[in-house]
Amino acid sequence: MTRIFEAAARGGTLPLPWTPKAAAIAFNAMLSGLINEWARGETDFELVPDAVAAANTLLEAWSGATGSLSR
Repeated sequence: MTRIFEAAARGGTLPLPWTPKAAAIAFNAMLSGLINEWARGETDFELVPDAVAAANTLLEAWSGATGSLSR
């Protein structure tokens, strides 16, 4: 995953102060947390649509673009 964020940094779409490593850790932690909470059954969200929405929101916030996981 770090390679993806390295490419984003090279392309100018990963804003400072984010580093590719920090972005990969944060993105992975967000997804892992959502999956963990969903698996424990203590949530009121649906895994796929809500996790995709959260991931897209985070990526859009970093890039300032309208990127999407559905591409």
